[in-house]
Amino acid sequence: MLAKNGEVTRLIRMGNPKWSYDMDYMEVELQHYRKAIFVKANVEGQLRLNDAYDWLSLKPSREGLTTGWEFDLTMKPEDLFTWAFRSDHEVEVTFHNLKHISGLYKMEEELA
Repeated sequence: MLAKNGEVTRLIRMGNPKWSYDMDYMEVELQHYRKAIFVKANVEGQLRLNDAYDWLSLKPSREGLTTGWEFDLTMKPEDLFTWAFRSDHEVEVTFHNLKHISGLYKMEEELA
């Protein structure tokens, strides 16, 4: 659920085929994906939260259909999301600066 401060936190659990149990490797991968998501938001002008979830192999959400980022020139990759290793098996990812984006619609099948 989107918090009043425009943030959402999700967990990445090790065992997901995309993610390694090697924390150093995962750190590099998260940096890579954050930069790629940032570039995509820059090119398209806006990006849905579910698009970021897809890059990170997280399940899409209803709020992710119309919530996301509108790119502006003052944004940095760190403005999109940050992470913290909670244990050897979980990474907490916090998505920042989210807002409702009008005009972004996707079929319900996306959430199936």
